[in-house]
Amino acid sequence: MDEPVVEIVILNYNGEGIVDKCVQSILDKTTYRNYKIVFADNGSVDKSLTQAEKKYANNEKVLFIRIPYNTGYPKGMNWGVQERIVQGTSEFFIPLNDDIIITDPDWIQKLLKPMQDPKVGMTCCSLKTPSGRIQRGGMLQFNGLTMSYIKPFDHEKDGTIDVAAMAACLVRREVFLKIGGFDEKYTPFNSEENDFSLRTSYAGYDVHFIHDLFLFHDHGATLKKVESLFTYYITKRNCIRFRLLHYPLHWIFFSLFPEYRVWLSMFFFRDGKKVSFNKDCLKRVKLYVLAIVVNLLQLGEIIDRRAQLQTQKKVNLPPAR
Repeated sequence: MDEPVVEIVILNYNGEGIVDKCVQSILDKTTYRNYKIVFADNGSVDKSLTQAEKKYANNEKVLFIRIPYNTGYPKGMNWGVQERIVQGTSEFFIPLNDDIIITDPDWIQKLLKPMQDPKVGMTCCSLKTPSGRIQRGGMLQFNGLTMSYIKPFDHEKDGTIDVAAMAACLVRREVFLKIGGFDEKYTPFNSEENDFSLRTSYAGYDVHFIHDLFLFHDHGATLKKVESLFTYYITKRNCIRFRLLHYPLHWIFFSLFPEYRVWLSMFFFRDGKKVSFNKDCLKRVKLYVLAIVVNLLQLGEIIDRRAQLQTQKKVNLPPAR
């Protein structure tokens, strides 16, 4: 494969002290030549945009897009990618979190290599957090309505997975066009990446994991600025939407039963061997109920969307291997 144009779209919102490390690591480490960095600013009110514009004003590798207000991740990333699709001819896009640090000089080459197979629509890798935890995405599993829904897989070899860790991945231009980008109903964040992965599969493409590529993810560096109870509510709300859209119907029904663990976690938390009472439990209960109610109010749209996705899946999904 020749060196196709790859555009790295970084969505920045008040990323002062974070996003510049990401941009600079790309410029310092990347050995691939034919790439552009698209700095899409999502209505920041701090100095991150002005600092970046000043620092990279004369760098031909860095392009800027100004989004006038904070749209959240799905809308903001769609805005950045779609504007570049209209203006440019890039064959591949890398939606990159602003808290990713490039540690492998050949990261783009490794992400591109599987794309020689036209069935591959997206490639992804492993991400290492400051605590040493590894994020890889994985395979869907049944284990509850609002709990983690990813199970491990054989990460010692390349292969196809259900959902990618999309903080750093490579996506074909045609995939964005075919599936319509991220589902903006997940705004402002959470679950939109897993939804994107599954819809890529429904459209007939593979989500391909690369076992020997690791990048550093300062996970939560951006979310640390977001109030924790708000994050709790958004996570629960969007997890429910994800399951209602993608789970088999019997999984949705039986997922109600293991949910007692979520209720216990509202009232108690474990710190090592010590179990303590959660002081904000009543707020969490209210937000959990609100997450359910909001999805019930949107049930008509969710049912229509689910039917549309299931039809696409039946038409495009290749036979099970």
